Amino acid sequence: MFPKMSKDLNEYLGIHAANAAAFRRELENSLTSAKDKISIVLEALQKAETTLQALTQICICVEALAIKAEKGGCAVADLTRELIDWTLKYFDTCKELEVILGNSWKAWKSAMGNIVSAGRSQEAHENILITLLQMKHQHRGDKNEINIEGVRSAMEDVGKKALDRLLETTNGAKDTLKEALKRLSDHREAWDRKEKEYRKALTAARIAISNLE
Repeated sequence: MFPKMSKDLNEYLGIHAANAAAFRRELENSLTSAKDKISIVLEALQKAETTLQALTQICICVEALAIKAEKGGCAVADLTRELIDWTLKYFDTCKELEVILGNSWKAWKSAMGNIVSAGRSQEAHENILITLLQMKHQHRGDKNEINIEGVRSAMEDVGKKALDRLLETTNGAKDTLKEALKRLSDHREAWDRKEKEYRKALTAARIAISNLE
């Protein structure tokens, strides 16, 4: 049951108006945060691509080192030192890639959470509009109907703008995050393949160098 006295009704409307404004702020904040997190995901994916290229180059260099050792003519100490250098670079690159992918996953999950939160805020705002519509029907024909409809209509107008932004953001984010998820999975698989290639090349280099001793 809704209040019928004008004073109580105005206070009731004021509470709903304040709550609706709070939900819209939450929605806007969630969407802004989601966009920021998506930017972090995309930037991290670019860095991951660069790091994977660096890992590929390390594999190539270690393979070349094994070939050089097999041909002979180089000091064992020099070959060993070069192998150690590439090994250290490999560990640094793996550590860097692990951090990048970890941050990207974290930002991806956060962006999804922000979008869900924005949707909940929008739903809460819609529920207030439904409540005000019910109030309007209860006061149909009396002096409060116009006041209720004025508040409801104003909320509906600003709520529509918030909904439009929500739909625009989520529709775009949906495809972006879906593609990002695929790229994250692809990077992880590519990394696993490169690790196997590196370990194979490392073993070959070690054997070739030990044969020179």
